[in-house]
Amino acid sequence: MKLELTQKQTTGLFMTTEVRQAISLLQYSAMDVWDYVQEEMLNNPLLAVEERGFSDTYSSRGRNQAGDAMNNLVEFYPSHEKGWREELFDQIKWQLDRQEEQRVMRYLILNLNEHGFLPMEENEIAAEMEVSQSFVKKTLECLKNYESKGLGCSNTRDYLLFQIKQKHPDESLLVQLAAHHLDELANRKWNQLSKSLGVSQGDIKVAFAILKNLQPHPYIESMKQPVKYMVPDLIVKKDGARYLLTDPNSLLSSINIDASYPNLSKDSQAETFINECYKKADWLIRSIEQRRQTILKVAKVIVYEQTSFLQGGALKPLTYKQVAEKIGVHESTVSRAVSNKVMQTPQGTYELRFFFTTGISQSESMISSNQVKSFIKDFIDQEDKSRPLSDQKLSDLLKKGRGVEISRRTVAKYRESLSIPSSSKRKE
Repeated sequence: MKLELTQKQTTGLFMTTEVRQAISLLQYSAMDVWDYVQEEMLNNPLLAVEERGFSDTYSSRGRNQAGDAMNNLVEFYPSHEKGWREELFDQIKWQLDRQEEQRVMRYLILNLNEHGFLPMEENEIAAEMEVSQSFVKKTLECLKNYESKGLGCSNTRDYLLFQIKQKHPDESLLVQLAAHHLDELANRKWNQLSKSLGVSQGDIKVAFAILKNLQPHPYIESMKQPVKYMVPDLIVKKDGARYLLTDPNSLLSSINIDASYPNLSKDSQAETFINECYKKADWLIRSIEQRRQTILKVAKVIVYEQTSFLQGGALKPLTYKQVAEKIGVHESTVSRAVSNKVMQTPQGTYELRFFFTTGISQSESMISSNQVKSFIKDFIDQEDKSRPLSDQKLSDLLKKGRGVEISRRTVAKYRESLSIPSSSKRKE
């Protein structure tokens, strides 16, 4: 009975490792998958991969296309972001010894946004990666101390606090201001802050000057390599009244299991090793196929829902949840499927995340938040600079002129996302 229990536990652990591999592969780009397979080949003699560059083009069924017809469709996509992520991936290979640490660190890096922030809670990451929250915290601290200090902070406030801890560890006033009073500082409410914190206005102004010299987000420019060009993970081409969707860099046509190994039945240890390698290679190939099918299903819904955009119109509101319901998967699966993926369309090349927008009420229909931001920008561009429009006035104009009902606070959020200052700072 004890032996049977041990066997079941071992199998469970093995399956968990396999599932984790499949989950990780789903959020990798095509080039990340290629790199991952090459690493696996170093440990698995049964994995055989036909060497090829990423300029080669494959059909959606994985067969090599004759001629240059499909190659001519490929628009090479410049990606600075890829450069600094690759730089971080290189660092973790040398600085982290444990495979578990590398796995979690790679997940953290893949989920950093364009500013180097990690907009996820530690408990959420721990649950996703099936590790303890303390393990995530330790790994995150390691990330924050890589070459570009502060990568992995949750937002600007968190990054300011990180810099204060690094550069001004004894300045408690700086910590108080950064943690709780950034809005008052931005509006220069010296008297209010002085009374609230029990310090002089002079001290407040000195602290403000120090904070102004800190960076709003990690400096990742220094980590960026010269522009690299990345072939899109997906290509959409108009064919008459319909659209053709292909994944030009499917690895299924070039990865296989080498069956040329001799019969090792006389060497039980070697035979066990080869059998284990076979299982892992087989699972990897099936995981890559599952990844491919999931990404194509998600992309198919995107193409269908965003046909108007592909024809030169505006984006429709679309959420991960809507796509998940259409293809019968969890919302997190859709999030992973679009992560780090690029699609070439008749309107240009975009990250898959670009096609997902939140919806805003407009009479009985919905318009995207991107459209609302465009309305806000248009109003501000046309305003009287001596009497700039307040956020409340913009909210009123959106309702009267565009039929869009959103609060003043939402207007402020959209305005800030466009890097447009408040009305008091726009006044000339």
